[in-house]
Amino acid sequence: MFEVVQHLGVTMATALAIVNAIKLGFTIAAIISLISGVGGWIAFWYGSIQRKVWELGATAAAFW
Repeated sequence: MFEVVQHLGVTMATALAIVNAIKLGFTIAAIISLISGVGGWIAFWYGSIQRKVWELGATAAAFW
């Protein structure tokens, strides 16, 4: 997948962000935002917050 994205002229960092966005289930609009560079940081922080909420939920369920 990286080779295809790099062939389109996207840097490795952006390609990695796109792959992570796909893994996190982001919408097409969010991925286009990543490619354009507008929402790169927003997507990064959104993913971090989403993972943290998942971890806290899993911890709470384990204690319950």
